[in-house]
Amino acid sequence: MKSLPKVGIIGCGYIGIISAVCYASKGMQVVGIDLNAKIISDLVSGKVPIHEPGLDVLFQENRDRLSFSDSYADLAGCDFIIVTVATPTQTDGVVDLNQVTRVMQSLTELALDGSISESVLVFRSTMPPGTMKVIRTEALSKGLNLRLLHYPEFLREGSAIEDLFNPPRVVIGAEDVAVFEKFRDQFLIHFEEDANTFLTSFENSEYAKYVDNSWHALKVAFGNEVAAIANKHSVNIRDMYDIFVADNHLNISARYLRPGAPYGGSCLRKDTDGLKGLAKQGQVSAPLICSINDSNYSRIEEIVALVKSRNPSKVLIEGLSFKVGTSDVREAVQLDVISSLSSEDINICVFDPVVEAAGNTAQNFVDAEFCATEKWDFHLRFHNLLTSEISAIETLDLT
Repeated sequence: MKSLPKVGIIGCGYIGIISAVCYASKGMQVVGIDLNAKIISDLVSGKVPIHEPGLDVLFQENRDRLSFSDSYADLAGCDFIIVTVATPTQTDGVVDLNQVTRVMQSLTELALDGSISESVLVFRSTMPPGTMKVIRTEALSKGLNLRLLHYPEFLREGSAIEDLFNPPRVVIGAEDVAVFEKFRDQFLIHFEEDANTFLTSFENSEYAKYVDNSWHALKVAFGNEVAAIANKHSVNIRDMYDIFVADNHLNISARYLRPGAPYGGSCLRKDTDGLKGLAKQGQVSAPLICSINDSNYSRIEEIVALVKSRNPSKVLIEGLSFKVGTSDVREAVQLDVISSLSSEDINICVFDPVVEAAGNTAQNFVDAEFCATEKWDFHLRFHNLLTSEISAIETLDLT
């Protein structure tokens, strides 16, 4: 039986904590590192700071193999150190790599004193092509020949645990095949043995996440644009949708192409802007990529305009998280809708038990409150959460 590695996770955000818990569930000893004292305090006390279906149970079942710290020194002796820190895209399309830079400064110090001399450094953060080469070059300038891999994550919030254990494919960027083989034989073999694995260059691996998320973003925006045009020409968009997605030979995703709510969340907008930034940096004309988020925002404006046209005094918004079944409200389109409607002195009420239970209430973001059902002038349904019928003059179903 293959021995189990000791794994370090840097960044205990969404991807980091889910990864740590899943790796521990396979018998690995895992240490999570984060400089946010509140996150570490919660995790040490047994509180999972995010909601993901099945995560809390898995966390509690494997606490004896999980440890958390704000000290990089606790990474000493780890076979694999997996970096999952955030890389937000700025308004000008430039990807902010400050957290990655700070991580490398700390890891370089550990490497120089020999604490992680045998460790493989695995980056899961989304980074522009060329970033791993820069990391390697800077390490070499300090006399360090680090073992480096780029291993992009493709986890979907709401089904992240299933995606981690059963990925549609695994992408690994590497320059040293021996480093990849060590990672494959000692780490991947424990839970991704049957996945279709692509060993590729650093640049290809880094680029893969941008392509994936921009494609997903494109599908949502395209479906809604087609629906908007269809509505002006007496086309039944639901029938048209069924006809269109029947052709699945080109891997068309029915889930993403179905007309509904605009996309939100921390990935699609960010990575689409990131790809736009890459086009700009390369002086490449990419009008479609550059217009995706604009198209998405226009759908938000249409929703707001429709609600306002009804002159409602009371509006119920069903679902606040950007993805049903999670507590994540980062860049949820509902927040844009609520903000616009609230400026019109419309009374807004939000119903989302998962977000409310997580303590991530709407009051953190907008002037709205959670409530029980009653009679409403307008009902905006982003998720199917209500277990009983409500009384509303008009409902716009965006599920």
